[in-house]
Amino acid sequence: MKKIRYIIASALVSIGLCACTDTWDSHYSKWETVIDNTEIQAVDESAADFLKTAQDYSKMYELFDKTGVIKTWQEKNLMYTIMVVGNESTANANQPVTKAEGSEGQATAEEIFKAEAHITDALLSPSNLEDGQRLLMWNGKYVTVRIYDEPVDGMEPGIYFNGSKVKKVIKTNNAYIYDLEDYINTPKALMEYLKDLPDEEYSIFKEMVLSRTQRVFDKAASTPIGIDKTGNTVYDSVFTEKSQYFADKKLDLYSENITATLLVPSNDLIENELKEAKEKLKSWNMEREDSILNNWIFQTAFFSKKYVKQDFIYNESDPTSTQDFYSVFDQQWRTTVNKVDLDNPVELSNGVAYKITSLKIPTNKILIWRIKERFETFDQLTDEDKKYYYPGYNYISTYLKDIGENVQMNRVKQYVGANQPKPWLPAVYCRSMMLWVVDTDRPGIFKFKCYRLVEDKASTTGFTAVPYKIPAGPYNFYMGFNGSRSQVNATFYLNGKKIPKCESGPIPSSTMKGSNHDRSGGGYSELYKDSRYDRDGSTDLGVVIFDKTEELEVTIEFTKGAKSDMEPTTWCFRPTVDLY
Repeated sequence: MKKIRYIIASALVSIGLCACTDTWDSHYSKWETVIDNTEIQAVDESAADFLKTAQDYSKMYELFDKTGVIKTWQEKNLMYTIMVVGNESTANANQPVTKAEGSEGQATAEEIFKAEAHITDALLSPSNLEDGQRLLMWNGKYVTVRIYDEPVDGMEPGIYFNGSKVKKVIKTNNAYIYDLEDYINTPKALMEYLKDLPDEEYSIFKEMVLSRTQRVFDKAASTPIGIDKTGNTVYDSVFTEKSQYFADKKLDLYSENITATLLVPSNDLIENELKEAKEKLKSWNMEREDSILNNWIFQTAFFSKKYVKQDFIYNESDPTSTQDFYSVFDQQWRTTVNKVDLDNPVELSNGVAYKITSLKIPTNKILIWRIKERFETFDQLTDEDKKYYYPGYNYISTYLKDIGENVQMNRVKQYVGANQPKPWLPAVYCRSMMLWVVDTDRPGIFKFKCYRLVEDKASTTGFTAVPYKIPAGPYNFYMGFNGSRSQVNATFYLNGKKIPKCESGPIPSSTMKGSNHDRSGGGYSELYKDSRYDRDGSTDLGVVIFDKTEELEVTIEFTKGAKSDMEPTTWCFRPTVDLY
């Protein structure tokens, strides 16, 4: 007979295997002390030939053949340790048996990864296995061996590979084959998983990430093979991949020692959301660089902790619950707006991945960093635009204009010239609009509509004003003043509605007296994060809420009094974090 079976039961532990050679006995000396009632089969043929004809393992052979593993065995002609799962296993319940011959080369990346998770180049008999031992499999992942001689944490006595129990062992001419209850789970690392995502669905996101990786020559891992004509060492070169872009955020994408969460958007989601975002901007008379929108999509996908299903479920009544995650790039992900497939997480060796099911680029920071303009643009308006954007405007003389009800304007005055807090920052000029109340016995009313200037060669000034249509939601409202010349109490209105901070009374002049144009207060500009440069405005007027997207008109009511001067420099609306 070509095939010979040996059965080891508990009764045989003390007597050994008389039918085996001394070498065979030594292989199983440790096994016998640990495992009872385990079937061991000796086969006088190669592992490939055995699996090809063994009906119990036809599905496993199909997988090995389809993925090219069988061919590699034969070409390398080495000794192996192989793990298999029988057809009767519940893991194969829905996996049909098909003819495998000739199918090699048609396997998916997932199938190849799965097949190679069940092979290692080491020839390991049960006697060579040790508890806690780690085996490097063909897919580059490690499998941990656990050996229990008594029940532990619900695990029955036996040998386990990554939690999958060994049922029996088959010894062939060139391998030890371990029959397992279930397939070995060797999760991919984050970058392996990302690279294996199908291009037809995820090419955009993959390119966003992979374009920020580098292939680097690994001198330590390379072998010198000679000297060239110039005397330089020639290497059998080994290259590794790294990403300094992510490493700078303390997230090494190639490390197994991180614990990360990856959120994966499909091509369709990305394309649809980019289109929607640009349409929004157009309707608001705004523009944003494509790079800003694209960067948010991949920068918001990486987190330095592992999130589970419950983390994504926001409970307003729970103080520990949060609707906002912040990525390693400090990008805001709002779980109540953006959604992921919580029922199908992909476990990774260094974290977890979720497929995104709905995607929205946030308004705050991304679509709108802030909306800020300077009153100095008044001098660049046409006469027609001056009348529209400053209701009540009427030209009287070079240094005298009506600019509202009981309010007149002298001019836009420049102070101190260019101010450069640091030499590498562009110059910012402190120009303020000089206003005063004509009759201090009654209030003055100053109104302006929010606009920006665009170049227009056909215009007499070279510019045309375009109204902002600011999207609905909450904003931080700031203004900058020349504080020393702004000495009037004032009430502020937006589209005719008094702002919340003025409900209890006017903003006192003392609040504006400490103002230095836009050199303090509020946030920074997007480009220059300097405490003395281009801030939102030193007078904080609180949070205001716009109920709908529309052109915005600000009204400033000067309180009657003896001193009623005001010199506004800038106005600014910065979206709050809740304007998502």
